[in-house]
Amino acid sequence: MTGEHPGPAAPPGGEGRPRRGQEGGRRRRRTAPRESSGLKGQAYYALVAGGVFLGLLTAWQNFRVGTYVMAASMLLGAALRVGLPESRLGFLVTRKKWTDVGTMAVLGTGLAVLAFLAPRGG
Repeated sequence: MTGEHPGPAAPPGGEGRPRRGQEGGRRRRRTAPRESSGLKGQAYYALVAGGVFLGLLTAWQNFRVGTYVMAASMLLGAALRVGLPESRLGFLVTRKKWTDVGTMAVLGTGLAVLAFLAPRGG
């Protein structure tokens, strides 16, 4: 013996290291690729983001109307997230479905309440 250690023995069954894509003998679940790509896949996101941007521009002249436009855009985004499949929503899909819906619904409702409670301009 020259002092070399032969290393760990292979496990029973002849398998050595886990194959690519397997962690600890488990297979990783693959996610389905998104069907839409490019501008077509981002149309609903552009609609919601454009509505919020339009509301911001409108709020400079009339705060209540601009805030209502932003609220409507956020609520539209929540409704789209509930009703359409993930493959068609582009960047509107960022987290789990109900996290996205809840966030947009709370923001939209909060903006609508803010617009309702804002004092009327003279």
